[in-house]
Amino acid sequence: MLVGDGEVEPNDAVELPGPWLAGLIVDPRFRRQGVASALIEFVTSTARDMGFERLRLVTEHKVSFYERRGWVREREVTLNSVPNTVMSTTLKP
Repeated sequence: MLVGDGEVEPNDAVELPGPWLAGLIVDPRFRRQGVASALIEFVTSTARDMGFERLRLVTEHKVSFYERRGWVREREVTLNSVPNTVMSTTLKP
């Protein structure tokens, strides 16, 4: 889903404004079939159509998954005492 804020702790949120790609979950029975990639493309194209220039996400374990899709690491944050990586992508028209 596409959300405006609330993905990182308040101290980080000041430096990391949204929008955010959030809540990407694919049922294990349907993984490795392009479902996640299609969902990511849908959200990024929606954000682009809305006029946003950048989209962020936060992930605990899937950095390489997003890097293979063109996302870049932006910084490390801690959420609920767990290290996570904030990543971003530029939305080109």
